[in-house]
Amino acid sequence: MLVLLVLLCLMSVSLEMTVGRCEAPMRPGHTDCEMPRDGVRWFYDNELDDCFEYFYYGCGAGPNSFTDYYACRRYCTAADRFNCAGNTEPTASCSRRYNTCPRGSTCIIGFVTGRCCDIEEEEQWYKETHPTCKQGRPLTRKTDYGEAIRFGRSCSHKFCPLGYQCIQGKRLAYCCKEELENW
Repeated sequence: MLVLLVLLCLMSVSLEMTVGRCEAPMRPGHTDCEMPRDGVRWFYDNELDDCFEYFYYGCGAGPNSFTDYYACRRYCTAADRFNCAGNTEPTASCSRRYNTCPRGSTCIIGFVTGRCCDIEEEEQWYKETHPTCKQGRPLTRKTDYGEAIRFGRSCSHKFCPLGYQCIQGKRLAYCCKEELENW
């Protein structure tokens, strides 16, 4: 019984530390240290329930700072996570058997249950997560399953490399090659 109580306490502390780390604000750090190691890092955004890139100045990262996307996701999102687009609130519940969604909503089935999600929000999120550039394609990163567009939450996070300009959308930002001026 005592062992079970100790395990429950440890799990509670571990969960509390995880939640605290993931809900901490993103801090880009500073350069005032002995050996700054700047570069792109990831932070968890509680509002959108996802991880985004930002430029880290090399010193003084806060707890909500991860070296890669997968570390951020593993630490801050549930494996069985299932949300409406952009982490918007569902309008109701539904199932494979009963589509009881209110008008203007669509039933999106997860692993076990379904959620009614606002159609306009779903369409807007699709457009935002499938951006276009005037010249070429948005900057991507290699993943286990191919490539994914490099998204940030805000252009102020300076995650686009040299030669790319940041394009700010309603909720996300992405990188496009800078346009060359005609000579």
